[in-house]
Parts: sequence; C-alpha cells; structure tokens
Amino acid sequence: MMMPFSIDTARWQRDENSMWTPAEIKVENDVLYSHIQDWMQAGACSANRERIAHRAQNFDIFTVRANADDDTLKQRVSTFRKLLRERWPLGNKSIDFAWVNKEAELLSPKLLVNTYSGMGMLLLTFQMAPTHMTVEHLMDFNYAIHKIDRQAPLCVPALDMDKAHPRQVEDYVQTAQAISGDDAGWTLPQLTEWLLADFDGAYHRFNESRLHVFTYYRTDSSEAGKESRKNFARIFRVENNNYDVRCDIADGYTLHTFNNIQVGVTVQGGAMMTMTTAADDDPKQGSNHLLNFGKTAFCKRYLWIYVMTLLQRYTLLRMTQELTAIELNHEDRSLAMLQQMVERLTTLKVTTYFTDISDFTQHNEFYAFCAERLAVKTHFNEINEKMELLHTVIDGRKSEREEQKNDRLTIILAILTVASATCDTIDVLSGEHPRMGITMAIALVAVLFYVWNKRK
Repeated sequence: MMMPFSIDTARWQRDENSMWTPAEIKVENDVLYSHIQDWMQAGACSANRERIAHRAQNFDIFTVRANADDDTLKQRVSTFRKLLRERWPLGNKSIDFAWVNKEAELLSPKLLVNTYSGMGMLLLTFQMAPTHMTVEHLMDFNYAIHKIDRQAPLCVPALDMDKAHPRQVEDYVQTAQAISGDDAGWTLPQLTEWLLADFDGAYHRFNESRLHVFTYYRTDSSEAGKESRKNFARIFRVENNNYDVRCDIADGYTLHTFNNIQVGVTVQGGAMMTMTTAADDDPKQGSNHLLNFGKTAFCKRYLWIYVMTLLQRYTLLRMTQELTAIELNHEDRSLAMLQQMVERLTTLKVTTYFTDISDFTQHNEFYAFCAERLAVKTHFNEINEKMELLHTVIDGRKSEREEQKNDRLTIILAILTVASATCDTIDVLSGEHPRMGITMAIALVAVLFYVWNKRK
C-alpha cells in the first residue's frame, strides 16, 4: 500500500526525536543504472551519503527506528512493534492479515521523502493469512484497504477477548488506543496519521479518500481463463467482484514480461501475478525461480522499479500543481522569483524523467509499461508546455524591464535638456530677442508633453 503526499517544505522537519530514522537498504546491484539508483535510494545507503550528499533532488528513505531513549518516543516505538507482531482482521470482512516487516527491503514500513521537489510517499506492506489466501479474499481485501474516507474498514484484534490471555488483550487494547484513541481497533487513515504524527500539518495527501495498492500473488496456471483474467483485472484496478471489468490484453492494461509472469497497472493500483503448475510445487522438479519470485525478483527488483515510476508520476503532478497555480492565480512574482522557480523545475525535469533504466530487457519493458500506464510521459509533456509559457512570461518581463529602463533614461535626458533650455530661454527673454525666447518656451512645452505621453 502506498500513500503519496505533497510536502510543505517550510514546515517539514525531522528532528532527533522522530520515530523515523534513515534506512540502510539498497536495490539489488545492476538492476538500475547508477544515476537512477542514486536518485532513488542514495540516502538509504551509508556508503553513498557522503558521495552525493549535495544532490538535494535525490530521495531519502526512512524506516521506523528499532529503539529509543526518550520515554515518549520509546512508547511510540513499542506500540509500533506490537502492531507489527499482531494480526488485525478487517472487521467488516473478517479477512485476517498480518504485517510484512523486512527492514532490509521495501517490504516494511518505509518513508520516502524529497524536500527539493516537495514530494513524499509512505509504504506499508501487508500479507493475508494462509486461511484467506484466495483470489476472492484478495479482491475484497484490496478494495477495502485502499479506502481512507468514511468507508475505511475498522481493523480489529484477531482474538477472542473473552478467552485470550490478559497480557495479549492488554497489548491489543493499548495498541488500538495509542493509534485511534479507541480500544475497538483502528482504521488506515488513523494509522497513517499516527505514523506521520511527527510531521503533522507539513504534508497533504494527493488523494484524501484513496490509497494506491500494488499487489503480488501466485496462482495456478490451470485456472487460467476469462474469469481468471477478470479477477486479475479487478485486483490491479482495485475493484471487487461487483464490477464487471474489461480484461482484454489488447486494451493495453496488462503486460507479459514472460509467459508465466503477468503485470497489470492503472493509476489507482497495480498487480504482478506469477502462474505456476502443480509440478512447480514439487521441490524436486519445480521452478525455484517462480516459487521464490515474490521473495526475490519481485521485492528486490520489480517493486523498486514500480515505486520509482510512481514517485516520478507524483513528482510530475506536484510540479504541475505549482505551474497551474501560477497560471490560474496570476501571482505577481518578481522576475528573480520566476527565474528561480524555472531553474528548480528544470532540475527536477532532468532528474525525474528517464527513457531507459536498466541493462535488463525485462526491467526496461516493465518500466516502459508502468510509465505509460501511469502517464509519466504525458505529465512530462504537459510540464514542458506550461514551462514554455512560463519562459514566455519571463522573456516578456525582461523586455518590459528593458523598456522601463529605456524610459527612465529618456526622462533623465529630457529633464537635463529642459533644465538647459530653461536657462537659455531665461537669458533670451531677459535680453534683446524676446520673440526667440517665446519660441523656445513653446518648444519646452512640446518636449514636456512628449515625455508625459511616453511615460503613459
């Protein structure tokens, strides 16, 4: 689950008492080109921090700290650890799920932040309980957890309160109360607010009612058919069984990186599905690659690429918001401020858009597909068009300033001319040629009239 948000850079600050601390993770070697890898996770690899610390446009990745000295922070960290240990079924669906917390990978709570672009994203990972690992449950689960408005389901303790051990009940109650203020449970919007409490008022969700969901699951290839394709479409579109969705590959929503690995992506969510056979489940003759795909290639490669592409999308959307605000509000910005904004946006353009990311064909195909489905190039072109208009405004203001400068010089010269001519006129009028003095006076009035019209 992914929650993109914009940052108020003037208010965003992570202090030493924050629950979040720099993460020590990195994408698998050679999956991405080095400059793209730096953009994505330079701040999450201690060996790279000093080398590229000056690149403000790179993202920083944070994870929840393991321990703390401050009593208040220690309590929050303890609550978080309890939250991870327990299972929290969706109250209205009775779908049992647990947290995934592999701290050395993206498969754990992570916070990605780039203050230069004013962009951040919260990542949370869940896994359904074995008893509920069916496609139907997965559709219902995805559909439920992506809602963070008043339809957000209540996550309740996965135990019988009357029969459970008192200490276990106490842990559940304390955790729920800390997150939501109610011992009955918590909702995802309450959880995200609690996790980002250190930055209260400094961030704004891009979507106040929905989260972005990216899902991995494995299915039996013998079940392939029209209904299976429809279910896959419902999963990556984050819909449930109530929706009769289109599922034709020709529609452009899906991609086969290999015959037994299928991907679907939309702006509200995505999914990767591996299709295995009964033989694959046999350790002696099965495909270890497919059986372990979720633990290896998916989380170490494809998830990184997907997160990167989603960050590109929302970074470009954030830039579009800024440009649209200028275009619509007609803000009276100085030339220096406009030039500064163009320089920053140009830097973001250079570091945000890539046509190629890897030396692996399947990775480039996956990235190109995700970028197309998430409209990365479309937003990039929109920004180019808006920035051309902004350049026109800047050029116009430069010309206007030059004209104002020339006008000031004209006025100064006119004043000097008038002052000199006035002295000559006085001398003539007081001398022997009064008619010439009158003529010069008329000429002075004409000059003053010209200067006045020039200023208008």
